[in-house]
Amino acid sequence: DRCTTPTASPAAPEIAYTRESAGLDPNGPKGAPRVWILDEITGQTTPLFADPQKIGHGPVWSPDGKWLSIWNGLEGGIMVVQRQTGDTMMLESSNGDSGSWSPDSQSLYYTNMIQGMGSFRNVVLKADIAQGTVATVMGKDVESGGLSIGVPVCDPTGKWVAVTIQPDPRIPGRELSLFDPEGLNGTPILEDLTKLPTYYSWTPTGDKLVFQIYPIGGKEDDVETWVWDRETGVAQKIVAGARFPKWLP
Repeated sequence: DRCTTPTASPAAPEIAYTRESAGLDPNGPKGAPRVWILDEITGQTTPLFADPQKIGHGPVWSPDGKWLSIWNGLEGGIMVVQRQTGDTMMLESSNGDSGSWSPDSQSLYYTNMIQGMGSFRNVVLKADIAQGTVATVMGKDVESGGLSIGVPVCDPTGKWVAVTIQPDPRIPGRELSLFDPEGLNGTPILEDLTKLPTYYSWTPTGDKLVFQIYPIGGKEDDVETWVWDRETGVAQKIVAGARFPKWLP
């Protein structure tokens, strides 16, 4: 079997991860991805769902450990699972990621692709889990040619969301910025449209953001890792050639 995307629960000694069963042939295709749970005390691992038809990958815990968000392409979006009861709700999305939880675990930010004026664009939505409501919070003006905004990552302080912005759908380059979803005030971090910022994450205190930069048209080894400091507002390169940066707890 192939096991990927492990993530530790903030509230219990267990790890959620994606598992694809081995094929009938060692060189053949793997099975459909499913989410499993590893008990760190007993070492036992079991599927999250008893129903083998429930697929999904990329589990993300809410900060209180009560919820898991999982990408389920078969059902067309993000499946939000209550860990104790197993109750689920579906959030329509076509973008393949599991979203980002607010620090209070009450909301999930995620993206969806909709059609604007002659092109497709991403918007950021906010799902209120307790109320079961969904609202578009960034990219509302898509019908009039608004920005394409994607990959929201919530700031641990609860005020800001880091996002990528594609100002021009004809140019693949993206900016990296902070946005206040309530007031829509923005703070730019990277505005170079010859680069693609990806894999960004916050320190647990929210004072720094690490991210990966890949130059458009560059070679595989041209990837760089940068860190942005909130206090100074300055981003600095820390290493070249490294990939997938992530802060330790």
